[in-house]
Amino acid sequence: MIENPDRANGHVFNVGNRNKEVTVRQLAEMMTEVYAKVSGEPSLDSSTVDVSSKEFYGEGYDDSDKRIPDMTIINKQLGWNPKTSLLDLLESTLTYQHRTYAEAIKKSIAKPTAS
Repeated sequence: MIENPDRANGHVFNVGNRNKEVTVRQLAEMMTEVYAKVSGEPSLDSSTVDVSSKEFYGEGYDDSDKRIPDMTIINKQLGWNPKTSLLDLLESTLTYQHRTYAEAIKKSIAKPTAS
């Protein structure tokens, strides 16, 4: 999309594998497990809590109960197909973010404060 803005602008890309549907709850649980692996911290003791969109967002919020990914548009517009599994993508993204955040904290601590 960044490399081909003329072919991407004005399009919505709902990327995913229609044969391997993942709920938001499953995604949250996957992210929790991957973060524990990446950070070396123990997994959370508490479980994921289900909250309805009405309860979370309030009256009048409208959302679809099910999203069906479709690679047709992104493939047609950009010639792109995924090569990485969701689990591998989460691990590489969280590893990068964890490392970047840790480096930022180290720089912040090492920086002398103005007096």
